Parts: sequence; structure tokens; C-alpha cells
Amino acid sequence: PDGHDGDAILAVAARVGATRLIDNIPLRFGASS
Repeated sequence: PDGHDGDAILAVAARVGATRLIDNIPLRFGASS
């Protein structure tokens, strides 16, 4: 929702041929410190 501040994790999974790729990306919303 609008106005979210703080940390979050974006989890991504994709298949390329027979290989499954998985990655986690840390995100930070709001003012930087």
C-alpha cells in the first residue's frame, strides 16, 4: 500500500531450460539514512 516505509525482500524464481534460478533482493522503502 501507499506510504509503506521500511525493509522488504523481493524473492524471484525463474526457470531457464532445466535450471531453476532463485534470488532474493533486499529493498528499502522510505527516506534514506
